[in-house]
Amino acid sequence: MKDAEEIGAAIARCARSVEAPSRLRERLGDRPARPPRARFVAALVAGAAIVALVFVLGVGGPSVAQVAAAGLHAPTRPAPHGRAYLAGYRAVGARTDEVDGRRAVTVIYRRATVGVHYTILDGDLLELPGVRRVRAGGLRLALDRHGDVNLVAWHARGKTCILASRAETLTGLVRLAARTGRGAGREIA
Repeated sequence: MKDAEEIGAAIARCARSVEAPSRLRERLGDRPARPPRARFVAALVAGAAIVALVFVLGVGGPSVAQVAAAGLHAPTRPAPHGRAYLAGYRAVGARTDEVDGRRAVTVIYRRATVGVHYTILDGDLLELPGVRRVRAGGLRLALDRHGDVNLVAWHARGKTCILASRAETLTGLVRLAARTGRGAGREIA
């Protein structure tokens, strides 16, 4: 116990002999230390600012990849009747999903063993994925690959449109999107 008291006294002597650098002392001047309550309030405000920032950055809806993942599931109802919007493909089914509180309508198309899922998402426009951009059929298309899925996404008529396929190439998806042209965004929603 005596050793612990001696060590504690030595630490106290050292702590009293430590001074802040002169530049820091000049900068701080004779400012009094913040009282505990002020430190608590400052910490609370900083914490609230961090929570607000996380909330703002987290809001904005799902990603294109999340919407495509929902649309890539099997159809839950028959394909809509009428015009097929993907030339050379046959509509084989449809599905409606809710992704992050937003309605996503998908029509599933087939040509032999190749499937393409065409999804239109309601609500605010999503940020387009990837870094590759091309113009085709009057549309500005974003090209991306997410895992084994090729994605082509664009904005039309205030909606986010997505073509997704595990078998069709990005070039093939660009051709399909270009053929939908400026009318894209209204055909299945």
